[in-house]
Amino acid sequence: HLFVRRPQPLKHTRYPWGLLKEQKMTVCIAAACDNGKRIVTATDGLLSMGDVSGEGIPGKMVWYGDWQFMYAGTPSIFSLVMEEIASLSVNDPQSLSRLRVQETVLHAYQKVRSRLASFPFLSPFNMTVEEFKQDGLNAFGEKFHDDVLRSISDEARRIDDQLLVTGWGVSPQAAMVYEVGPSADRLHTKSGFGAIGSGSQMAYTMLILLEQARHRTLAETIFNVACAKFFSEKSRDLDVGKMTTICVLRKRTEQDETEHVCVQFVSFEDLDTLRHLWDQHLRPRI
Repeated sequence: HLFVRRPQPLKHTRYPWGLLKEQKMTVCIAAACDNGKRIVTATDGLLSMGDVSGEGIPGKMVWYGDWQFMYAGTPSIFSLVMEEIASLSVNDPQSLSRLRVQETVLHAYQKVRSRLASFPFLSPFNMTVEEFKQDGLNAFGEKFHDDVLRSISDEARRIDDQLLVTGWGVSPQAAMVYEVGPSADRLHTKSGFGAIGSGSQMAYTMLILLEQARHRTLAETIFNVACAKFFSEKSRDLDVGKMTTICVLRKRTEQDETEHVCVQFVSFEDLDTLRHLWDQHLRPRI
């Protein structure tokens, strides 16, 4: 007898393209030095969608005015936050002053995160989250209102994007390293350095081991930040890209052209030298 085995269902998705989603795989580092006169920042360039990843982003950083913004998370969400910040600054130019920039960034971040978390549950009713807070209980009743509120809260926990903002106040030594994330916002004035993303804990570990502080020289800080970036590449799931962008920021002076940001990027040749020093002398051997 000839037995023909019935076809078995596939245990994997044959066509996974519909499941692609940008992953939060990154590290961003900022460290003040020269007693606050300079800030050294670094990012990777990895973007992952589903099971496919590639290093195609030349530094996860943008400038708005004299403020540098770095992000750990989904580029499209970061763009929404930056558009919200731009909208606020057009209506109120002082919103990006040193006294108010943290408030502005936090407000823009929370607004976008709230909109994204509520959209799947409120868009079928053509309702915004502001309208839901005002009329949702009367419109839906207590039980359904509480179910929707719980669903929005659960969705918000999945949006874990982070921002790292650097710049200066009035004083040329008043370097600011400000972080915004889903759990809280933080101002890294005392330590002088901050890190976000999936590789942040490894970056913090290396910066602490190398005794990074605001009084360190520019050369020492470039080396320390580079080592922190390289060390973070060995974080959980090896999910930090090896592409590295490092730049040095300083406060604008009257002699600087207004249309140019005050930044100098570390060259690819110098990055190769830093990685060689790391591999030869500091990279942990297991």
